Amino acid sequence: MTTFQDVFKPWTVDKTDHMYSLKQTLKNVAMSSQLKEWALDDKTIAWISDIVHHYDSHYVNPESVIEAIEAFGFETLEDLLQFAEAVNKTKFDPMRLRRFTNPRLDRGLFTKKITGSQAANELKRIVPGILGLFGVDNLIIKDADYLLIPDPAYVLETSPSDKFRYIAQRRDCDDKSRIVAGWLSEQGLGNLGLGEVHADLFQDEKHIGGHSFLFMLCEPKSINVLFDLYWADGEDDSLWMHGESPNWALPANRFEIRKMFL
Repeated sequence: MTTFQDVFKPWTVDKTDHMYSLKQTLKNVAMSSQLKEWALDDKTIAWISDIVHHYDSHYVNPESVIEAIEAFGFETLEDLLQFAEAVNKTKFDPMRLRRFTNPRLDRGLFTKKITGSQAANELKRIVPGILGLFGVDNLIIKDADYLLIPDPAYVLETSPSDKFRYIAQRRDCDDKSRIVAGWLSEQGLGNLGLGEVHADLFQDEKHIGGHSFLFMLCEPKSINVLFDLYWADGEDDSLWMHGESPNWALPANRFEIRKMFL
């Protein structure tokens, strides 16, 4: 019987080696490439490869691969190969299952950037209420630069936030917004031009209550602006452009900013 430690020995550097860190990094990159190549021909290897690359898309280490394989319950290479052969003869599509349970954006679509300062200045110019009473700044900028979004509907529809059942206090509007933000950070897209809004809702002049939702900095359709601003709601995937009336399912036709986080 062949252990997985034996299988991945060619990609493992002795930790007592004085060049361990550099050598192991190079081995990790090579192993990552090899794993992706094997994944092209085998459903189970593709499944395992996608799981381990979830945490770092550029390279993986032998320990993380072995840990993922053992999580399947396989103890030897022969166990894995027997399972893989059986799966390849079926219609079972593990990658389709992975995309359903773990939706991902195509990071290659996001290529245009603006600086955090540019984003802040433009938002303050076009959004009423960011500069509150006595000049209080209600906008928090967290990163030095941001990726603009070419298609806001694609991001919103791919996000899993609307699939989680609403639970008052425990998983309500602000939690749904954080689900989207965390989902982006998991993918290495924490500086995507998408932020969280805390606002007071109104139906005409009647105050309805507070709400948390999203805003998106999108690639502009005009050369005269830095970005097109969209508002969105992670609860029901509603989406509308700045200047339009909200199209959410809430009894409110306008809002006033309390705080915005980008």
